[in-house]
Amino acid sequence: MSRNSICELYEIDYNALLEAVRGVKKILLTAPDGLKKLYDCIREYFLSKELFVELYFSSSPSYGSCYISMGELELIKPDMIIHIGHNEYPLISINIGKKILYIPAFYKRAPQLEELEEIYQTILRKNFKRVGLIASIQHVKILGKIREFLESRGIKAYIGKSAYNQMLLGQVLGCEYSALISIIDKIDAVLTVSGGRFHALGAYLVSRKPIIVYDPYSGKVIDFTKDAVKTYAKRLYIVEHVRNNNYRRVGLIIGVSPGQYRDRLVKYLYRLSKEKGFEPYLIISDYVNEDRLVSIDNAFNLDFYVVTSCPRIPVDDITSFYKPVLTPGEYLMILNNIRQYVFPW
Repeated sequence: MSRNSICELYEIDYNALLEAVRGVKKILLTAPDGLKKLYDCIREYFLSKELFVELYFSSSPSYGSCYISMGELELIKPDMIIHIGHNEYPLISINIGKKILYIPAFYKRAPQLEELEEIYQTILRKNFKRVGLIASIQHVKILGKIREFLESRGIKAYIGKSAYNQMLLGQVLGCEYSALISIIDKIDAVLTVSGGRFHALGAYLVSRKPIIVYDPYSGKVIDFTKDAVKTYAKRLYIVEHVRNNNYRRVGLIIGVSPGQYRDRLVKYLYRLSKEKGFEPYLIISDYVNEDRLVSIDNAFNLDFYVVTSCPRIPVDDITSFYKPVLTPGEYLMILNNIRQYVFPW
């Protein structure tokens, strides 16, 4: 696919971008890995407007607006950071002293009639009458069209509102599903509109409702419930394994990115751990993967770990580590003797 074709696939507010960068000399561009292909669209746009700014393109792994590399900021000292792809992360906790411009990228392709029909037929086969609609930010603009189609066929469709003003109607993040929670008592199932299954899995862990996925990139519709149930059962098993073995030595892993440094959460978990007879170790890491865990485990040989920076890391990334790795919500289940599954916090 040509660069021009890629640029035409996404709706970007270039006017807001142009207005924000006037007079700026040095810019750091960041984007999730799947949208880094839009970097060149921004570069070409700047050139077309004769904006000869010093552009730096972050290659650091990123999956959302929660992650900005502090090392890159310290090294190049940009006047502005531009994050392409998402709106402002609502749970950011650090003021980095730099202006951050968030420019969402909305996927332009509208659902085809046959795809809408397949969504309806999938819901009909399951005999669902009331469906909640959620989407990643790239696809929130088509939720209204999907709702209109479903309701014309007799399916009641709900689009919830997030608890955070930064979020759009029906929008969810991998760690933020308040738009879904707001309609949870009204629905039989969830339709997740997103590429892949990342947001769908989080939706199941939050709701335990049947999950249907419509992928606008491929046009495919699948029932994701069985796969989600398997992950859910695995997470419950890990929690009970820690609980039943009376593990006490725990590593609390702390992120350093502005959107992943959760000071209040870490202090709360540390204090509660002490009160409940656990032995917590505070471990700070810019990037968490199995290799990083091996290195720290070789030092302390702890019983288990809790990732406070991103609750999706234990669920999606560190799934085969030889010791239990929990989300904050899962650890709170143990600390407070909760039996009902808690996700994410």
